[in-house]
Amino acid sequence: MAYKRKCFEGYEEVSVSIESRVISKDLQSSARDKVKETLTDFRKLYAKLLQEHEGNKSYSARNITQKTLEVAAKRFEKLHKCVNVSKRLGQVPGVEVGDQFRFRAELYVIGLHRSMQSGIHYMQKDWKTYAISIVDSQRYDNVMDNSMDELTYMGHGGNPAVKSVKPRDQKLEGGNLALKNSMEAKTPVRVIRKTSNNLYTYLGLYLVIGMVQERGKYGKLVFKFSLKRTPQPTNIDSRNVIRQKRDVVSNIEALQVKK
Repeated sequence: MAYKRKCFEGYEEVSVSIESRVISKDLQSSARDKVKETLTDFRKLYAKLLQEHEGNKSYSARNITQKTLEVAAKRFEKLHKCVNVSKRLGQVPGVEVGDQFRFRAELYVIGLHRSMQSGIHYMQKDWKTYAISIVDSQRYDNVMDNSMDELTYMGHGGNPAVKSVKPRDQKLEGGNLALKNSMEAKTPVRVIRKTSNNLYTYLGLYLVIGMVQERGKYGKLVFKFSLKRTPQPTNIDSRNVIRQKRDVVSNIEALQVKK
C-alpha cells in the first residue's frame, strides 16, 4: 500500500513514499554498518568517560550515568561522529524496526531521535512545525495496545511526574502543535518506546490520526494524540521482531567498567 504525501527534509519540500524509502541492499548494508560503527564508538567513549567520572562522589550512581552520557554525546557531536544528523521525516538509514538501544543518547547520535530531553522532536517548514519522532518513556500516561499498532500519546507540559512543577493546562505549542500539524498533513512520525527492561525499542512509522483535549488526572487540560502504525515496507511480522531482544550491535558484549 503506497503512502505518499508532501514531506519536508531540511528546508526543501520533497515527496516521500514508503516504497521510495526501500533502498538497494548494498546501500542499506552500508548504512547499517555505519550505524553499528557509530554505536560501537559511542559506547567505547561512554565506558571510558564513565571510568573517569566514577570517582566523583558529588553524583549519585544514576546522575553519573546521565551526566556521562550527556558529555559523551556532546563530545561525539563536536567530533562530527554523529550520523543522520539532518532532520528528516520517515525511516532513518541503517535503522530497522525492532532495533533496541541501551541509552537514549544512542538515539541521538544515530539520528533516530535528535533530542536529548524532549519526548517530541520536530522540524519547521514555512512557519509550521511537523513532528519527526517521539519517545514514549512511560513517564506520561501513554497507552500502547497489545498489537503495538495503536498508541495514545499524551501531550507534553505541566506534568509533575516528569518535573517538579505545579500541574497546569497543556498549551498547543511546541511538540503538541507539531503533532497536530502532522495529523493534518498526514506525515509519518517515528515511534520509540522505552520497555520494561529499560531498553529503547524502535517501533516504526506511525500516523497521527486523532487529537482530543480533556481533563487529566491532575485536573488540568491535557492533549491526547492517537497514532496508528503505517504498513511496513517489508513482509516481516514487526510485532514478533519488536518483542525479541535485539541490540543493534549484537556482537559487542556489554561494556562494563572494571574496578
